[in-house]
Amino acid sequence: MTTEIINTDEITDANQQAALMMVSHMRLDEVLAGQLNGVVVDTEDAAVSLIERGRKLSDDTHALLKHLESSTLKLTDTHQNTDEIRQDYKALFTLVAEHNASLAAEIAEMLGQIQFQDVVRQRVERIEEAVSKRNALFQAFVEKVDHLDPNLHTLPEQMEGVLQEYLALESKHAASIHDDSTVKIELF
Repeated sequence: MTTEIINTDEITDANQQAALMMVSHMRLDEVLAGQLNGVVVDTEDAAVSLIERGRKLSDDTHALLKHLESSTLKLTDTHQNTDEIRQDYKALFTLVAEHNASLAAEIAEMLGQIQFQDVVRQRVERIEEAVSKRNALFQAFVEKVDHLDPNLHTLPEQMEGVLQEYLALESKHAASIHDDSTVKIELF
């Protein structure tokens, strides 16, 4: 039976590499946690905004229906003047046109919120991809530590590469938000 003599320099190198890997891991976790927290807050704000807009639209529609009911009752009253009825319908038509314009604007705003939710989904997918890559690096690290693999020192650099790739993707997508040449609402 032969025994392997483990060089203390190799153990020291492996320990230093493990420490570097943990520092890289903690930095990536901080960045990802901050991004994920921002996504959650943005999503909650968007949901509250959508609910409030929906309630306002419902209230406006209800008020318009009440006005229509009132106008219908006026029609049934035979004592009213035809000109008065014509004026009421002109006013009602104006109200309906204004309501339709308001409704169209609100629908466009809701479509913008839906697109926002799609952007949030894409951000979460990018975060999940970065975490998956990080986990694969950790798995490789665990496998290489047992065998004192000489390539162990490249793992911190690879972890930094995952972080930089994620940050580059996020900055690319964030830059398009401020670009006036991009389409703000896309309907598929």
